[in-house]
Amino acid sequence: MSCADLVRTSPVTLHPEDSLLTAIQGLLKARQRSLPVIGNDGELAGMLGIHRILDLALPEGAGEDGLGNAAFLHDRLDDLVRRFQDDAETKVAALMNPEPDSVTDSESLSQVVLKLDQGHDTLPVLDATGKFLGIVTYWEVLARIVRKLDS
Repeated sequence: MSCADLVRTSPVTLHPEDSLLTAIQGLLKARQRSLPVIGNDGELAGMLGIHRILDLALPEGAGEDGLGNAAFLHDRLDDLVRRFQDDAETKVAALMNPEPDSVTDSESLSQVVLKLDQGHDTLPVLDATGKFLGIVTYWEVLARIVRKLDS
C-alpha cells in the first residue's frame, strides 16, 4: 500500500485571497487542523493551520513561542473576538506556510505515518511532477487500520 491509496482527493481548500474568516469557516467545515491553499493555477500554494490562526487571538507577542504561560492574562471572549475582528480581512496568503512538508503519491505507508507522527496532522499529496492530488491525514490511516482489524 502506498500513499496513493489514502489520498482524500476532494478536500476542503482555501485560496490565497480568501479572508481569515473564510479560513476559519473552512477549518470548521472540514473539522481539520490544517487546510491546503490552492492557487489560481490549481497547484499547492501553501498550508494554513489552526495554530497560526489561534496566534491571532492572543495579545501581540504572546503567540508563536512568545509566552510559555498566559495565566496572568484575564481575557474575556470579547477580547479574543476583537483581535479576530482586527484581522478579519487578512488574506490567507499572509498567514499560510508557503513551503509546507508534503508527500508524494508513491511514498510508502510507513513514510506517511512517520511524517504524521512527526507532528503533521494533514499532509498535501503531490504527484512526481509536483501536481496537487489531495491530502492525507491521520484519519485516513487510522480508518484503514480499523477496517483491517474489523475484517
